[in-house]
Amino acid sequence: MLRRPLLLLVLASSPACTFFAQPPPGWSRDLAFTADAVLDKAIEEQGEEEMAQQATDLMASVDVRRHDVRPPSEVSHILLWKRPNSWSVETRRPGEPAVKVIGHGTHGVEVVDGAVTRRDVPVTQVPVDRFLRHLFLLKFFREGAGERAEIEETVERDDGGHTLRIHKYDAMGRKWLLSLDAKTLEPIAVREWVETEEGEFAPIDTFVDGWSPDRFGHRVPRVLRSYAGGELVQELEVKDLAWNRGLREEDFRAP
Repeated sequence: MLRRPLLLLVLASSPACTFFAQPPPGWSRDLAFTADAVLDKAIEEQGEEEMAQQATDLMASVDVRRHDVRPPSEVSHILLWKRPNSWSVETRRPGEPAVKVIGHGTHGVEVVDGAVTRRDVPVTQVPVDRFLRHLFLLKFFREGAGERAEIEETVERDDGGHTLRIHKYDAMGRKWLLSLDAKTLEPIAVREWVETEEGEFAPIDTFVDGWSPDRFGHRVPRVLRSYAGGELVQELEVKDLAWNRGLREEDFRAP
């Protein structure tokens, strides 16, 4: 979790940009230049729809480095998820006992050394929802609560490529912004709203990188770097990820 409200960072793929109100030059796809059409095509090419239909559970191992605390910290998480909404996060810090939060829906219980140490832990305080959102980022923009997504602009990058920016207002009226590579339709970055430790919501710009296919062919990001006010606040690296491991309800039962 982040400790304070955070300043907005302008999402840009490079310092020098040119903006277009129309599709980027060379747009040759047989595709309407609308947010719905672009998101549908991107979901198809990334395999998100198929994965969402096939997935019954998930196990992931991630390392998280936080730069917004002093001294910087590094933790490891083991995340479990089972349809429809059972989840578990075990957090390990060097020299400390493992802390596990096990939940169903929006709240869970904290367990240390086999004993419950805290109840009614909000899911927003553990990385499950945010991690799953990053895995299904395109579907979130197409189907998530709030207003319909719209194309905001096209940006020409210094490397000669173009970035499509699609915005969406959530149910609270907060503006989210998704950046896609115009050629591959692969997500580059997202401006999202994250709850701080003070219970407020702040905008964070998360850049996704290292896309590679899992064993089902669904492309997933391996590195996520989050910035606030132009400063790196967190790096997340996906060490391992596996779907449909046959997890049982017993795996999500607190003592």
